[in-house]
Amino acid sequence: MKKIKYFVYFIILFIIGMGVSNAASLSMSVNKKSVIVGSTISVTVNASGAAGWEYCLNYDSSILSLTSSNSDTGGACVRAGSTLTGYAKVTFNLKAIKSGTATISLRDALMYGDDGNSIPSTKGSVSITARTQAEIEASYSTNADLKSIEVVGYQLNPVFDKNTLEYNLEVENEIESVKINAFKADYRASITDIDEVKLSEGLNKFEITVTAEKGNKKV
Repeated sequence: MKKIKYFVYFIILFIIGMGVSNAASLSMSVNKKSVIVGSTISVTVNASGAAGWEYCLNYDSSILSLTSSNSDTGGACVRAGSTLTGYAKVTFNLKAIKSGTATISLRDALMYGDDGNSIPSTKGSVSITARTQAEIEASYSTNADLKSIEVVGYQLNPVFDKNTLEYNLEVENEIESVKINAFKADYRASITDIDEVKLSEGLNKFEITVTAEKGNKKV
């Protein structure tokens, strides 16, 4: 009885194994999804699971311009197969010439089996956004506020308010240092690192500067 069970198990594994095959596909990837007008992006097409393939890169020519490729034709189209394995991965370089959103896909795409007949396959696509430097800078945040500020162990005077730019407190003469925590209201802003500060007898003044993404500052 045990031998029969092993025999049936072997047959099931054999049938499952025979049913496994690699699907044909033309996948696409891009080195960046956002590009400044005047600069270049690289789109890579990977062919797999077929003995031959052909396709042309399809893109909005009012937004993008093909500058170069390492395809067999040196242009936007590829016709290759198992004898041209160097073209299983082709990179196309496109220059952004105008602002806008463009989808890059494949047209006239076919994949072939060993018998030369076309086989079902999947084709990828990618989308990119092109903007001018001025458009990018116009979208920058001007928020240079603090969300909160504290001197650990002490109460600020007055109570924190984002529009109040000066605070005071008194500590005993023997206190040599205090820790100041400040938190920015906008994650895109930057803030001076102040943390633990040394104190001397008399008036001590410390400044915290918040710089917004746009570049404007608040002290």
